Amino acid sequence: MTDVRPVDRNWDELLQELRVTQTGLQILTGFLSYAAPTIRGHVRKHFRDAGWTIRPPRRLQELQSKIARVIEDLTQELGRSPRPREISDRLDVHVDEVVEALTVDDQGCFSPTHYDAPMATTSDSSAAPLSDVIPDERVDGRDAAEARLMLAPAVRRLSERDRVILRMRFFDGCTQSEIGRAIGVTQMQVSRLLTRILDELRDQIDETSPA
Repeated sequence: MTDVRPVDRNWDELLQELRVTQTGLQILTGFLSYAAPTIRGHVRKHFRDAGWTIRPPRRLQELQSKIARVIEDLTQELGRSPRPREISDRLDVHVDEVVEALTVDDQGCFSPTHYDAPMATTSDSSAAPLSDVIPDERVDGRDAAEARLMLAPAVRRLSERDRVILRMRFFDGCTQSEIGRAIGVTQMQVSRLLTRILDELRDQIDETSPA
């Protein structure tokens, strides 16, 4: 289980600061663009000032070293930084595990400020940075890492199908029509499903905040 050790600030206080409002939440393409700026400042300040250490499960730390080697191999093969899906296919693991492991720094801690550090288990500074491995032109690399870190617990509470839909849209870059064909529904139904899923994520985060 993840070990979280707060230093001198109250968790409820942080949750209150991170309260997500409904205003401006854009469906689909605006998801990370909305979420990241909303939480960026508070998350960075909290982790810097309060000195939290978040240690992931050992399996993720072990997976990170495997990912570093695969990234190097795939970069040479493809002539570019590999996508999370390509890494997961090579390692035969779920893409969500790859994304989660990519947020672990070389001290074995989740650290959003290390998002641009090279993904390597040695001092090789030529290794691809995380921001290249999980690119998103709409938001800064650190923003995306912080957004994923804070949204992860809510995403884990979604159903398996809902997680698949989110992954296809935001990590694999699939269109609504492509998602619809994959899960056997219409494009319009996919649009409604995404609206419901994003509303559910927002509500779950809101429910954790004190009234």
